Amino acid sequence: MEKKPRWEIKYEKYKAEEPKYKDMEKNIAETEALITTLETGKVKVKGDFKTKEAYQEALEAKKSEIQKEIKTKKEEVDLMRKELEKYENYKKNKDKIKNILEYRNALQARLEKLPKDLSKEIENKQKDTLAIAEGIKQYSNEIEELRKQAKNDMPEDQKRILLFTLKTKIEARESLRNKKYELNYQIRNLEGQQKSYNSDVEDKKIIYERRISKCNIIAANLLKGKNIGEFELKVEPASKKFTSPDGKIAQQINATKNALQNKTQATSQPTQYSNLNQQKMSPNGLTKVGELDEFKEKHPTMAKIRDFFKRIKRNISMLKLKRVNKTQQEENRIEDEENNLLYEVTEKGAEKTFKERLSIINKAKGYNRPTTEQTKKFHTVDQTAKPHREYKDNEGR
Repeated sequence: MEKKPRWEIKYEKYKAEEPKYKDMEKNIAETEALITTLETGKVKVKGDFKTKEAYQEALEAKKSEIQKEIKTKKEEVDLMRKELEKYENYKKNKDKIKNILEYRNALQARLEKLPKDLSKEIENKQKDTLAIAEGIKQYSNEIEELRKQAKNDMPEDQKRILLFTLKTKIEARESLRNKKYELNYQIRNLEGQQKSYNSDVEDKKIIYERRISKCNIIAANLLKGKNIGEFELKVEPASKKFTSPDGKIAQQINATKNALQNKTQATSQPTQYSNLNQQKMSPNGLTKVGELDEFKEKHPTMAKIRDFFKRIKRNISMLKLKRVNKTQQEENRIEDEENNLLYEVTEKGAEKTFKERLSIINKAKGYNRPTTEQTKKFHTVDQTAKPHREYKDNEGR
């Protein structure tokens, strides 16, 4: 079982101790009233004092004791106020946190039901099988050698030891063979299970893991008293590393960034040849004017062919750039849609959110109420989810 995030531990603590926090305001008021009494009250000392100096000394000691008590009580009030402030953040957003927590738990349940990627386990078992096969081969060679030796004449005691060694090695080889058979059986079973792990399953895994991470981000910020829209909802790829215990990764990242920045600045700085090059370039930017004229005069046909291929190359580069920009825009749009979905779930709860979305889709299609197929599938896991898939019917939950 995965370790709970810190925000969830705090949430459960506040939820379980709500009665304590409800009485805390009363405790603060009572403690502050006691502090006021101690600060404004007249200090009296009881006792039989023989001299005025003895009385004064006892009075100062009593005042010092009262000041220490006041300080202690004020510290208690400060701690209670800080704790109460955190509880107020929980109280303010507890319904929203409950909504997003329920949705996150539903996503985790779906994630756990997905077929597992067993390729690594299969690979490890195959390596074990190869190692066992090597052991079997080695035993077979040793057994063959011992059998040859057993045919020769030798003292009875020596032959008895040789036969015992032979028997031991045969049993060891048999044990390895059984182990290899068992491993091959396990590999066949795992390969059968692996067939159910396909691109669709991997796509769902990506969706669920990303949304679970975002649910945790939302809940953690709500528990701090923040409102929706006051924090960034972005999840970095799981493979990306930001730092390490010794800080080396972070240093490498910063060094790479600095190197790229310096390189960019160096290439962007104008040189003494900049204007000269600009003057010598032709309007279409293909080559220098002087060279172009000379090449065209000597090889007019080749110049046309060269310019034709350069234009094609430039057009392909522009097309690739447009595709990259379009892909980035699409990813940003999908990211925004997913974030809006999670914000809506936080505000209304998953049940109400998806019912309302389903109703909007049905009205757009001309349905007055959910179809029979939609009603059947409403509480089930979608079977055709894709990464960044748009919400359709009840899919994408």
